[in-house]
Amino acid sequence: MNYQWHKEKARANVKKHGIRFADAVTALDDDLSLTLEDDAAEGETRYITLGRGDLGSLLVVFGVSPLMIVYG
Repeated sequence: MNYQWHKEKARANVKKHGIRFADAVTALDDDLSLTLEDDAAEGETRYITLGRGDLGSLLVVFGVSPLMIVYG
């Protein structure tokens, strides 16, 4: 799958959460991850994924489909 994100949001996410988007998207490839539709999203279909990233952290990743765009 391809992943894209906004550079400014990526920098803000590192500053706010200490997680780089490049690391966060690895949780999407976790075989045991759980993805649910975000019922609180308005105006677009959004998804929330809970999965373990390559660095071993349990991560929550928000995105839209079909191309995941990761937001902080």
